Amino acid sequence: TNSEREILIVNPSAEKVLGKSEKNIIDSGFLQIFDDINTVQSLIHNEKKNNTKTIQYQDKVLRCFFSNSTDDSGENIGSILFIRDITKNRRRHDRLRSMSYSDNLTGLYNTRWMDEILFKEYKRTKRQNLELTVICFKPVEFENLCKNYGKNMGNKVLISMGSAVRSVFRETDHCCRIGHDIFCSILLDTPSNKAYQVANRFDDVFHPPQDEIALSFQFGIASFTENKTQNHEELVELAKVALEKAGESEQDHIVIVKD
Repeated sequence: TNSEREILIVNPSAEKVLGKSEKNIIDSGFLQIFDDINTVQSLIHNEKKNNTKTIQYQDKVLRCFFSNSTDDSGENIGSILFIRDITKNRRRHDRLRSMSYSDNLTGLYNTRWMDEILFKEYKRTKRQNLELTVICFKPVEFENLCKNYGKNMGNKVLISMGSAVRSVFRETDHCCRIGHDIFCSILLDTPSNKAYQVANRFDDVFHPPQDEIALSFQFGIASFTENKTQNHEELVELAKVALEKAGESEQDHIVIVKD
């Protein structure tokens, strides 16, 4: 552009990226390059002389680099805007990121995701004095099932558990597989008694991959408001302790731990 922000030159690559003709770009004006004045103004008014910004434009992700040109006296004599389409790179990055947080077998989140999201939610819960409950659960005598029916059948059971998890828990809950046969769900804004009801529903919703396979489950529940924990890791450990107690109990397959 010149000093008046009038577009002087449009590179053919910019036409392709923006999906506009050179005439359309020039006629619309510099501030309307992305059909949104605020986007361009945020580039212009940035305190830095050179400003790089990533924006969403239509169905594309664009990396924009803006720079003012000045004369020897420091007066603005024009500007230049470079636009690069990074949509493919961003989508590839998002896919890789998604894969790094996913359990390949069940499609649920993995331990890495659980640790990161629970760290954030624990801090938010503590700061705003909210409810937060963690449920750890596993099938009873899963090792014996694998010995009797084989590893492949064991994997099918875990996949079926993943399907049941998606049916029972809310979209706002964070459900993960954190061990070979151990699952964990982070229930936001939920007290332990409500979590207990959710655990009870799991048995009803779960369908084994074969009718002759009879499975039961054990659950350990730990709530932020009912336990004196210093961090999110301690809350998970309490839920795991409750899970082990549930496995030792002959009557209660759901155990809530409380200080």
